[in-house]
Order: sequence, then C-alpha cells, then structure tokens
Amino acid sequence: MKAKFDPQADDAKGIGFCSQFQLRMARRGAKVRSYRQKQVIFSQEDPAGALFYVRQGRIKLTIFSSEGKAATIAILDSGDFLGEECLVPCHSVRLASAVAITDCSLLQVEKEKMLAALDSDRALARSFTKYLLTRKARAEERLADQLSHSSESALSGCFFCWAVQERAAKQNATLAKSPKRSWPKWWEPRARASATS
Repeated sequence: MKAKFDPQADDAKGIGFCSQFQLRMARRGAKVRSYRQKQVIFSQEDPAGALFYVRQGRIKLTIFSSEGKAATIAILDSGDFLGEECLVPCHSVRLASAVAITDCSLLQVEKEKMLAALDSDRALARSFTKYLLTRKARAEERLADQLSHSSESALSGCFFCWAVQERAAKQNATLAKSPKRSWPKWWEPRARASATS
C-alpha cells in the first residue's frame, strides 16, 4: 500500500486535505520550490531545518555508506513528504540524499512552522502520523523482502558453486582413470614424466 498524505480526506468545504495542508502551510510562510530533473534537493549530512511536501514530480532518496556504497531507500511521488527527520530532536542533519527524478514542485516547510502546525491542528497531526506509520511499515516490508531474496540468492549461489565443484571433481577423476594411450601423442612424454615423479 503506497503511503500518501490522505488526499481523499475532505474538510467541510469539500477541498482535499492535501490542498488544505498546502493552504495552511502557505499561510504560515511555507515556500514553493522548483527543482529540475537530476537536481539535488539536499545531501546526506546537510543541516536538517525543513521538510518538503511533494506537490508534483518524483524524487529518489539515497543513503551512502562510509565506504561510498549507495542504496536507494525510497522513490517519492506527489503527496509524499521528505526530510521529515528534521522533526526528530536528535536529528540535526539529513539522513539521506534527495535528487529529483523528474521536474518537481515542492512545498518547503520550516521545522518550527511544521511543529507549530502539528501542535495546533489535530487533524493534521493525525493524518501526518498515519502517513509516517504507513511509510515506515512499507519500508520494513521492502527490507524484509530484500533480505529474504538476498538469502535465497546467496543459497542458490552456494548450490551452483557446489555443483560446479562436483562436476570438476568428477571430470578430474575420469581423466585420472583414463589409460595413457588416450593422451595426445604430443603429450605422452609429459604424461610419462609426471607419472614417474
């Protein structure tokens, strides 16, 4: 199930909840930012002072290990959030890098403004919490799937290596049992020399 920021929820005026969120945040000073395809939105270890709501476009979140290995942890679409780690008191830096896959329009909400909005608006807090929990569950499902598939791949790789070794051992045993006359004529002196040593 793809986590979205509850776009079907309507308020009393019949405007979608996502639209209401954008209007509320715009009143609080949120800014619309545009990013071109392949443009970096933020990098891992950058200061985390704002979160973003994807109005339009697709974004790739990637983490990098200390050895320089990269792993894509999410592909985000319209209706998703990114950079929400800024709301956690112990996270002052970005945990991942975000790059636009397509041209994007994002709503940038400063940390303090989002915290104030969550404190004052129970419906927003409830929907945002639901979104985060759904996204967390989806990430756990993907991780479990990757771990089980990588275990299966490793096991099949072991079986393949074992089969190749068994086949090579059988071929070596067959060659060792072959009579000397089966050696090619040009090899016979070498074969006799190795048999005597």
